[in-house]
This record gives sequence, C-alpha cells and structure tokens, in this order.
Amino acid sequence: MLSHDRRAERVECLGNIRDVGLFEWFDVTGNTSLDFGPEKDRQFVPIEIHRRMWNNLPKELDERARALFASSQSRFDTPLSHPVFSEALPATGDRYEIAFSCVRRNVPLTPAYDPRIDLPRTPTILGRVVAPQGVTVHTDQFSRAWVQFLGLNPEDHEDGAGTSGTPADSAPLLVMNPWAGERYGFSFPLRVGMYVTLDCLGGDPDRVYISGTLNDIRHMPTAFSNVTKLPENPHVLGLRSHEIGGGRGNQLVMSDWNNLISAQLASDESYSQLNVGHLSHPSDGGPGQSRGYGVEARTDASLVARAARGLMLSTYARVAASGDLLDRQELLELLSQFAELFESMGDFAHQHGLQGPDKSGLDRLAQKLRGWSSEPGANDGDMMAFAAKGGAGHFTPKTYGVFAAENIDHAAVQNIQSTAGRNMHTSARDAMEMHAGKSLKAITANGPMQLESHDDIIQLVAQKMLDLMSTTDIIRLTASKGIELRCGNGLFRMDAEGNADLHMPGKVSIKGSAHDWSGPASTPTNLTPFKPSYQAQYALKDTTDGSPLIRRPYSIKTPNGRTIQSFTNDRGETAPVFTPNAQDVPLQAVKPKPAQVESWQFAGSDKPQIQRDYLED
Repeated sequence: MLSHDRRAERVECLGNIRDVGLFEWFDVTGNTSLDFGPEKDRQFVPIEIHRRMWNNLPKELDERARALFASSQSRFDTPLSHPVFSEALPATGDRYEIAFSCVRRNVPLTPAYDPRIDLPRTPTILGRVVAPQGVTVHTDQFSRAWVQFLGLNPEDHEDGAGTSGTPADSAPLLVMNPWAGERYGFSFPLRVGMYVTLDCLGGDPDRVYISGTLNDIRHMPTAFSNVTKLPENPHVLGLRSHEIGGGRGNQLVMSDWNNLISAQLASDESYSQLNVGHLSHPSDGGPGQSRGYGVEARTDASLVARAARGLMLSTYARVAASGDLLDRQELLELLSQFAELFESMGDFAHQHGLQGPDKSGLDRLAQKLRGWSSEPGANDGDMMAFAAKGGAGHFTPKTYGVFAAENIDHAAVQNIQSTAGRNMHTSARDAMEMHAGKSLKAITANGPMQLESHDDIIQLVAQKMLDLMSTTDIIRLTASKGIELRCGNGLFRMDAEGNADLHMPGKVSIKGSAHDWSGPASTPTNLTPFKPSYQAQYALKDTTDGSPLIRRPYSIKTPNGRTIQSFTNDRGETAPVFTPNAQDVPLQAVKPKPAQVESWQFAGSDKPQIQRDYLED
C-alpha cells in the first residue's frame, strides 16, 4: 500500500535547473496552491531524474548524432530520454533540459513489488519419487506424485516428514506432461525411486512441480528386450514399461541403423510382437543378426485377424504403398477367368445331358467382390479374399476341414488333382454328376469295383462298342425277374420261372461237338436286397410370421444314440439325419441365451457408464 501511495503522490517536473540532486529535498515557492499550505507540503524530494543536453555541433552533424543515439536505444534497459521531453530544442534556446519526478518529503519511499527481485532465486533441485511401503506406483486423480527432496539433513526433520521416504515428505506435485488434455494425452505415472528434477512455477517456491526425470546409477537407461545398452546401441530409441512386481514389460522400439530401419510393438507376455521393416534379433551391440525384411506378427499364444467389413490377403505388389486399400484388380481378373471357365464347362456338360453346376453362389460372391468398399456404411463386405501371384499352399499334419453353407466351387485352367493315402469318400445327398470332354477311367488296382443303384436303374450307354471282359474268370449276369438281350429285331429273353424265348428273324446257328437235350434243371439265384435309407431334416420357423429361425441352436437324438448339437443354416434348416429304416428322430430346439448387458467404464473416467451388449455362442 505504501508503494501505491508513493505513486499517487508523484509529481512530474520539467525545466532547466542544473543543481537538482537525487534524494535532496527542496522547497517550492511561488506556487499559489502551495504557498498557503503547511511548510511540509512545500518540501519535495526528487526520486528520478532525466537530463538532456545538446552539443554545439553543426546542424548536419547534430542530426547524424541524434540518429546514432536513437539506433542505440535498444542496448539500454530504460529509454534514453524522458517521455516529457520534446524532440526540438527548448523555446528558450538553452542546450540543457531536465525532467524529474518527485514526491513530498514526508511520503515514505517504498519500492514497488518486483518478483524478479523480491522473490528468492529458485534453481532446479533434485528429488526421488516416494510411495507408501510396498507400493510401486502411487498417484491421485491428477496424476500427481510425492517426492523426497534430496540434500535435506535428517537431523533437521526429526519428526520424519521430509526425509522419511514416504508421501509425508511433500505435498502431491504436478508432473510435466508433453501433451495433457481433458481425458486425453500422455499418461506416464511416476514410479517409486525415480530420480526427478523440480522447478517452481513463476519462481514461487510454494508452487513446486516435477519438470522431468533423470537416469542415474540406480536407474540406468532403457534396455529394450532387456538386452540393448548404451553406448553400443545409440541408434535404437523408443519406450519400454516394466511389469509391476516382475521383470517383464511392453515396448515400442524404433531402430535407425543405416539401411536397417525397423519398428517393433511388443509384449513379453507370450513373446507377442509386431515387427516391421528390417527384422533382427536383439543385440547388446550393433544392429543385431538379420531375420529378414517385411512385417511379422507373432505370438506364442493366439493370433486373430478380425475385420467386420472384409479381409483381403494378396501377394500382388503395390510399390511404395501406391493404390487404394482394397485395390484388387488382379483378383477381379482371376475371378472373371474363374467364372468364364466355370460357366463354359457347365454349358459343355449340359449339352451332353447333365444338369451342370449351380452358378448362383459364385455369381453372388463375384457381385460382392466387385462392389467391395471400405468406406463407412458400406455393406456386403463381410468376406475374405485371397490372391496369390506365385501360388498358394495349405499344409497341415492333422485334419484339414472345409465347409460352406452354400456351394464350394473349384475350377482350374489345367488340372484338378486329388490324392488320398488311404481312402477317398465322396457323397452327395441328391445327385452326383461326372463329365469329361474326352475320356473317363475308373480303375481298382487291387480289390473289387462295385457300382450299385439302390432305388433305380443303371444305364450303360455307348455311341460305339460296349465291351465287357473278364480276363481270368467269367462274366455273370444275374436278375431277379429276367434277362433280355436285344440286337436289331432279334430277342433272347429268360424269365424267373426258367422260361426262355428266342426270337430271330434270320438264321440261327448252333454249333458244338455235342448237344445235351436232357430234362429240366434249375440253379438258385442269390440276390442281396437293398434297404432304402430314410432321411429326417427339420426347418425351424417363427410361429408369428413364419420366417426361418437362422442360427438357432438345436439338438437331435439319433436312433443309434448319437446326439447332434448345432445351429440352423441361413434357411433355418437342421443338418439331415439318415436312418436305415423309418424311425423317430426327436428334435429339441434350444432356447437361445438372452443378451447380457454389462456396464463398462473407461479406466479413471468420471463419464457416464456405457453399455456393452453381446451374445454367447
């Protein structure tokens, strides 16, 4: 307040008096407003003086000198002249002028508060992060930390606060953060024992904050993969965490070795890693042994690639990341070749009396692949596409399963070849067609060949000769009702009662060395009867609108005691069940589990809870 009072009493004076001294009081006379007042009100003390003097140089040199002084003004903390000075010489022609500020003699000369002078200097000091016993990370909702100031004498803190190594040593201190926003930014809570630097906001020792962390002998620089070290690996940078109560961690590493750059996002849990660029083994000196170039996602646990709007794998290059995300021109070209070959061979088979393949599923797939888009809101992208320029291989020492609820379509411009080390089984519920443009062979090297029709006829038709041959045994034709041979207008018929008819419009020639025309004789015929199979299949529908119940769980108990538990297909149908005779096949539709709703909340968030809905399979 005294400083404000001094500024209120300040009087500015301008003149040419030469014998005015700083802090030397004087009386003012000749002023009507002061002459009638008390004597103490006429006594003033100069507290600031500015003098201006002109030299007697010629006018040309004088202007140059003034310009020189004006250009040098930035070298001084204060102006070279008082603002009340005019630019021209005084009207009196004197070459001397004085401007001073003064206050009455009885006004205390209290200086103004200046934090640069009045506050003590606060240099950067050091400390260590402290926490309660047994706690590694101790913080609050503002990510503050507690610190023990280094250099304090424990004898000066006999009560323990200050040198106890506990949160009692300081108030919670804010931590410098390179990017801090409202619920976003960096989050690196300090851990116990970290070596930190401490500064004061605005030089105020009551506003201490943690400005950074330092490495020391107890906290050596980061060792990525627990291997790298300095100065042998100066080109490796990034960040690594440390497992609470353990020795593992997570890391983001970037290596900038010349021509060997790489990046890694890794977790020591199951050695899970995403490696990009030049892949190498960790090294405590140098770039490390090379493992190759590219991208590697690896883990000792499970790995899942999940994409709701489609997943594409392609070996067709897009150099330097050119092209769009779903650039698939080569895939679409191969798809067109596939569809053309599929259709042409189907037409070829149809021309020879076969039904031909069902092309509807392939057409739908082709339409989805051609309209595939990664834009938000795009539909019909829930598919997987593979395009391999140099070939593809699928290998496993165990079972390899392929299933499609609609069609599985195969096509090859050259050959489709299937080989089984033991048995090959092919089964179709309705019909099976085989068509070859030139020849069809079926050969058994060892063992019999059996061709049966359990509920209809077998037709063997040839444009030319039909040749039946047994190289070492007989040819036997057996029938339960009769055998009939026709050629032209001739006929030979034999029925089940043993009657035989021979109709020949031409010559009949019977030759032999002997003829036996003895009485009747018979040989019994043993025929294996076919048992028709029975099929049971259900279609589940909604009782309200009759729509199919898709992916509805069900359970079927077969007569042989087997239980089938599965889900209905896109038409609401169950899997077909075949039995040797007419038997009951009970179906039990399983009531689906209700959708569970859980309350989720972001860690540390004070926002309203969000709901998570999910279905269990």
